[in-house]
Amino acid sequence: MTSYKVMRGSSLLLLFLLLVFLLVTSYFFYLSRFSSKEELIRLESITISNKNPKVYDMLDINIKVSGKVDDPFDENEINITSEITFPNKEVVRLPAFYYQDYSRNLVNKKEVLTPIGDPFWKVRFTPILEGNYSVKVSLYKSRKLLSFSSIIFSVKGYSSNGGFVRMDKSGYLKLENGSSLFLIGENVCWYSSNGTYDYDSWFGKMNGNGENYARIWLAPWAFGIGWKEKLGHYNLEEAWKLDYVMNLAKENGIYVMLCLVNHGQLISQDNWRDNPYNSKNGGPISSPEQFFTNTEAKEYFKKFLRYLVARYTSYTNLFAWELFNEVDLTDNYNQNNVAEWHSEMASYIRSIDPYKHLVTTSFSSSSAGDLIWRQSNLDFAQLHIYGPKDLSEAICGQISSMKTYYNLPVLVGEFASDWRWFDSPYYYKDKEGVEIHEGIWASTMCGSFGTAMLWWWDNYIDPFNLYYHYKALKDFLNGVSFCNSNFSKLSYEFVVNESLSNPLGNVKVFPTVGWSKPKFDFFEIKPWGEVTNSSEVPTFVQGKYHENLRIEPKFKAKFFKEGKFVVHVNSVATGGATLDIYLDGVKILSKSLPDKDGKNDGFANEYNEDFSIDVPQGVHEIKVSNSGSDWFTVDYFELENVLLVPYNFKIYGLNNATFAISWVKSRSYNWFNVISNATLEEVGGVKVRFCNLNDGNYTLELYDTYKGETISVSEVRVVDGKVTIDIPRFKKDFALKLYPKK
Repeated sequence: MTSYKVMRGSSLLLLFLLLVFLLVTSYFFYLSRFSSKEELIRLESITISNKNPKVYDMLDINIKVSGKVDDPFDENEINITSEITFPNKEVVRLPAFYYQDYSRNLVNKKEVLTPIGDPFWKVRFTPILEGNYSVKVSLYKSRKLLSFSSIIFSVKGYSSNGGFVRMDKSGYLKLENGSSLFLIGENVCWYSSNGTYDYDSWFGKMNGNGENYARIWLAPWAFGIGWKEKLGHYNLEEAWKLDYVMNLAKENGIYVMLCLVNHGQLISQDNWRDNPYNSKNGGPISSPEQFFTNTEAKEYFKKFLRYLVARYTSYTNLFAWELFNEVDLTDNYNQNNVAEWHSEMASYIRSIDPYKHLVTTSFSSSSAGDLIWRQSNLDFAQLHIYGPKDLSEAICGQISSMKTYYNLPVLVGEFASDWRWFDSPYYYKDKEGVEIHEGIWASTMCGSFGTAMLWWWDNYIDPFNLYYHYKALKDFLNGVSFCNSNFSKLSYEFVVNESLSNPLGNVKVFPTVGWSKPKFDFFEIKPWGEVTNSSEVPTFVQGKYHENLRIEPKFKAKFFKEGKFVVHVNSVATGGATLDIYLDGVKILSKSLPDKDGKNDGFANEYNEDFSIDVPQGVHEIKVSNSGSDWFTVDYFELENVLLVPYNFKIYGLNNATFAISWVKSRSYNWFNVISNATLEEVGGVKVRFCNLNDGNYTLELYDTYKGETISVSEVRVVDGKVTIDIPRFKKDFALKLYPKK
């Protein structure tokens, strides 16, 4: 029996040793089959950036990983994700992003970044509820879970931050806490060699003057996160700069629209040569237009969107994703392909963005975006407006048209007197910033959810120190809650006396539409200077070469005494043109306009010449046509003796049943007349009636739009829904508020 026990014990020992041998062998076999790198890659630690967060405080979950990672942007090698469980049990999934911290210094007027420590991963999110949260972080290789870890924390109280931006059903913006947000701002799309130090200066000045909005490009030369590296890899220096600017904007109360792609990236004569999507650089496409149709290119762009969402969606001051800037300027633009691309990308970004930021895009020509605005399910439409001599009329009219045609809120994402940066552009002559003044007041009073955004920031607004225009508007709007006011377009009427004792004047009709086909061709001039369809007056009078853009503008007016009809021609295409003017259906003038300068520049002042016909007293219709080959451009059409001068002002405004705001502007006060040293006639001294108001006693405040001061306060009475207001004599403009007397 004893020997049996000994033998049995020896057998068990041998069996044990055999098992140990098999385990050790299996382990080394495993190591031989799989890289040691996979075995060593694991989550080392996860920490939270703020241990006492409040609602709407952005949080970073910092993730350290042990082991060597050759390509942190290759999701097959390493993919770190998070599941965030909110107090209401909703689960939000966000990818981690690869991050490098830096310090910055300004050396010889150039920003220099120095890495701090080693790169690591982050998960970034913002709590929107009070209560307990849990975050589970998982590390995958080739979709195989290698490691995971969790943290739990509590959120108590609310920060001063109002939360994420939402589009209200009114077409205005609000924050998640219910407060109204009206955007006042400008483009600040990229930095100079100073890098982020530029924004230290710009944002401080913007904040100090009431601005709360900026537009930024992810351009090849600045914030080029996806540009300076191999396709699918991201530049951590540029991403850090954008982090810095987004945080700085938040500190200054500035909301940001990020434009993800600018048109030049897909233009052969611009940035296409260096584009990482270009097959010559290892990308999947051989020509720019394939960007919108190639499956692999679209998958790479979605990967880019995932990185941007991971890194920037949690910023409450991220107002919107702008998918493209002026996409119609890209090579071989195909509206159908671009519309399908926008639909796909807008749907995709909404599917991965837990905070549901607004999505938009932009075009250089409003007509080029027709299909996209109709089909792509974007959150708001944009306008880019350059060159109209009467900017306020162009901006107001085009906002109204866009809202009507597409049933979308509208923002003017870019505007200026001139798109050029060469050949002495107009804005350098406009030292007072009249174009800024026109743009921001007109857009505010015409139903946009923010001011029109001037384009020239670093070479105009800042060096000319024109920020004060924004402060005056901001001060006027204090206490106005756009999303809660149920505003409509102000209804008003002139109390007109057509007695010839009124001094007579001329009306200049300034073009408002650039390189696109206007929607209307008939324009009636009223005795008080109003022009019907004024937002559709063509700059380019097209000839035979562009039948698809061609209209023949017709002008109808009452001439109180005989006068002239004038067309002021700026420039002519290289193909030449012929100006024809008809009076009541009879051709009176036909003038050949041959090319003089060999340029196709519509604003080169090639002719800078008046062509006119005589018009007898009475009501007449005048038609302008071009029987030549190509276009000519018009600075203005002028009609003599059709205006009762005291009424030569326009009222832009908004009202509800008990409240009205308006901007009253002389029609002759615009940037073009100012730089042309035109005489500003005194207007006003007449009466107007505001309509559709509740009866009662009201307070009327008149406001100086330059000084930002109240001019006068008086009491008026609304009877039968109307109130008569005495308009004082003035030469430029003023604003007014009307509200119930307390």
